[in-house]
Amino acid sequence: MQEQQLIIKGMTCNRCINAVRSQVSRLELEIIHLRLGELVVRSCGDELDLARINSALQQLGFELVEDRKTRLSSGIKELVAKVYSGDFDFPGRFRFSALVEKELFKDYDIVSAAFSEIEGITLEQYIIKYRIERVKSMLLEERKSLSDIAFRLGYSSVAHLSRQFKSVVGMNPSVYRDNQQANSVMI
Repeated sequence: MQEQQLIIKGMTCNRCINAVRSQVSRLELEIIHLRLGELVVRSCGDELDLARINSALQQLGFELVEDRKTRLSSGIKELVAKVYSGDFDFPGRFRFSALVEKELFKDYDIVSAAFSEIEGITLEQYIIKYRIERVKSMLLEERKSLSDIAFRLGYSSVAHLSRQFKSVVGMNPSVYRDNQQANSVMI
């Protein structure tokens, strides 16, 4: 169960509170606290579907307000996805921190701290996990070679990719691909 405080733009009176209460209860969320501009809900599932909540509130003329840190975290995730999609053209001496400062106009240390606070994981750990998931996808679905994957995801070498993959997954990429292919044949 996850409990979260949400800030709602546009609520002005008690009728707004009643309308929000009615709409949110249809989403099968437990309302912990509700007052003008603020809603605290608990979800029975793992994660709150903020887009669904926002859509329901927009039907009433309200909308969720994201705080700066949440918007910053979303911006970082989009930048990570863009850079490590496999289609990014890595310039020489590429540093993600420099790109963050250029694209988001914020100091990397501030961005990294805000990301960690919101996501509960460091930005570096998030990037490693994201890249490893892309490696898995490129190995199995796109059938790319390790050298091509290393190049496309900005690894300094195949050895670096393999070491990082093994530290996260527990086996080297070739063994992972072989195991996954063997498992899919058995099914």
